[in-house]
Amino acid sequence: MKLYEDFKTKYYTFDISSEEGSGTILRMIGILSRKSIDWLDWRLRRNVEGESQKIMIVIRTEEPDKILNLFRSIPEIREIRYFELNLSSELIFEKEDTFVVSVF
Repeated sequence: MKLYEDFKTKYYTFDISSEEGSGTILRMIGILSRKSIDWLDWRLRRNVEGESQKIMIVIRTEEPDKILNLFRSIPEIREIRYFELNLSSELIFEKEDTFVVSVF
């Protein structure tokens, strides 16, 4: 079975820091569904003491800058960046002294 058919379309991880709460996530879900954006995986890490959260979402696209601009329209987002993802390797999302490993 072939897991990924087209390696020409690239996958990007968007690393988003935002205010704590569901507003950011709900707005992101709205953008992803309205624009029919193909996402693969996402992680949420909350910092209750710092009243912030970190969202990492993997998206398949040919134009990551357009998605970056869509996410920048969300008022609760403090910082956002993206980087290209290599699907042939494992992804490791770090959390202080523990590791969560996602294998695609």
